[in-house]
Amino acid sequence: AETAMSQGVLSASLAAGWAVLANSDSSLVQSADNTLSFTLRPSVEQDIGASVTIGGLTGSQTVDTAQLTVAGADAASFQATGAWLNAGSLVLTVKTALRSDTNY
Repeated sequence: AETAMSQGVLSASLAAGWAVLANSDSSLVQSADNTLSFTLRPSVEQDIGASVTIGGLTGSQTVDTAQLTVAGADAASFQATGAWLNAGSLVLTVKTALRSDTNY
């Protein structure tokens, strides 16, 4: 016999996401090389192979590429290259599991 439940079965209450704690660029000059820097913190742990998409990066003259170099203090947490989409996003792939209480 089936029993109807009056309450939800799942207890998940935290949506997966990322906090952008800081972002900066190295140049404001058009056509100049520019390094983008981000400090991020996941709201939940991120497993190896998870994708991280940073959007809203419009105005670049960089063409689409799957081989944009990832560098910086926590670069080893991600694959060595990310996918840059000129429409305004950068997609990174997690290389080492990321903790929810740590900034990257």
